[in-house]
Amino acid sequence: MMSKAKLSEDDVSDEALVRARVVDLTKLGEMKWRYRVVEEGHSPRDDAIEVLSDAKQLMEAHMEVRKKDGASEESLRVSWAAEMAEVCQGLALTRLIFNTDRLEDAEIESLLVTAQKLRSEAGLRAQLAETFNGLGSLKQKQRGYSYAEDFYNKGLEIRKSLPEGDDHGKTKEQNIAQSLVSLGNLFLAMAAEEKTKDTPAAHERRIGLLDRALEMLEKSKEAYIKGFYDGHPKVAWAWEGMGNTLEKMGRLREAQQAWTQAIAIRRNLQLKDNSKQMFTKELLANEEKVKEVASKRVGIADRLRTAGQLSAFASGQSTSKGASLMAAVLKAGSSPRTPGAASEAEGATPKQ
Repeated sequence: MMSKAKLSEDDVSDEALVRARVVDLTKLGEMKWRYRVVEEGHSPRDDAIEVLSDAKQLMEAHMEVRKKDGASEESLRVSWAAEMAEVCQGLALTRLIFNTDRLEDAEIESLLVTAQKLRSEAGLRAQLAETFNGLGSLKQKQRGYSYAEDFYNKGLEIRKSLPEGDDHGKTKEQNIAQSLVSLGNLFLAMAAEEKTKDTPAAHERRIGLLDRALEMLEKSKEAYIKGFYDGHPKVAWAWEGMGNTLEKMGRLREAQQAWTQAIAIRRNLQLKDNSKQMFTKELLANEEKVKEVASKRVGIADRLRTAGQLSAFASGQSTSKGASLMAAVLKAGSSPRTPGAASEAEGATPKQ
């Protein structure tokens, strides 16, 4: 109802009224694009863009009225920098989240650059870090990985440099964790691309990127613990990310332990409140991953035992006959691998 109500010409000239209305519209827009709070059959993307566009047009109409009264464009730009940047950021992220064909990338970048300039000029450093994160996400989707890393790091450095605030640094740590997760996911995306290249050099680059991803996710877990507490759902998400990364690295025992930690957090949350069934889907997925990794470890142990038995058998036979037999059996029980994949899949250590 609030979003559909129109202001009169006199209302549009009232700065306090317009500012309050813009803030409300911005919050309403965020509820639609971030939390998908829309009426049945409605599009979160379209509804959010409509509401945020109304907020932007209302500010622009107010500034036109003020300019006729003698206000300078520069003073109005400064006065409305925070609200205009917030609306531009919301319009950009709405399109970024729901855009799958990259056709709106130019508009997304233009909106984010506008938000960046406004926040930089106004000294809104915490909000500027959010915009850098948005630019990083855009570049990552475009596969401009070096640009994405640069933007994520700019946001991270700002967040690290901010004061703790009244909540003793809780919000600061939460935002730092978000930047670290973004970097971790970026390195995972880069590693996935390297996996498609069947060369030893690409394999080495992939392993290095997975190492960097794991480092970022481990740091994000610690930041989430400081920003929330060790049993918070976002800490479970960090454990999940670590589990996925460790599995890709072939460190199956540690991956299994990571998913077990995520399971423990979610079970504990449900025990505290029986109405919290929102984690049931995640719990089931994590439990399946634990079973899957456990099965992989058993299979690896069986292959290693077989290899050891064949090696012992081969030592009592002719070298060529024994080696040929062992190679044939191992080949029958394994799938084709890319260079270095044996150590990645099996961990190449007895503790697997």
